[in-house]
Amino acid sequence: MPAGPMAASGARAAGGGGEAGEGERRMGRAGGRGPGGAGEGGLAGGRAMGAAVATHGRIGRQVDIRHASRPRMATAYVLINCELGSEEAIIQQLKNLDGVKEVHGTFGAYDILAKIESATVEKLRETITWKIRKIEKIRSTLTLMGIEGQA
Repeated sequence: MPAGPMAASGARAAGGGGEAGEGERRMGRAGGRGPGGAGEGGLAGGRAMGAAVATHGRIGRQVDIRHASRPRMATAYVLINCELGSEEAIIQQLKNLDGVKEVHGTFGAYDILAKIESATVEKLRETITWKIRKIEKIRSTLTLMGIEGQA
């Protein structure tokens, strides 16, 4: 099979058992129905440059499957103003809280940026309201909620 832009979805790249015909290569279908092949209308796991993708056999569309089975997490970014000189202590306290994934000291209008993730928006709100905002020497916060589906 010649190398080209469709090689990643062809029979060899996808681990298909048989050679794909010219029409199947053009449509992005992976190999025939041999061992490991997808066959008509199935999914064949392609590995183009190490990516976790699947090629839908009927329409030749590649879909990223790395995060397909993971439940969506509610995400928020919290901008924090704190008392002068208390940044490092607050950063350490934030790092010890459940749900806090990243914490960074910043220059500008805010002193600290924290990324918080939780299974639900309600748990996220509780973490911000009852844990983060109650830390001594935090003067104010501004919360930016992530929009689900725009990650």
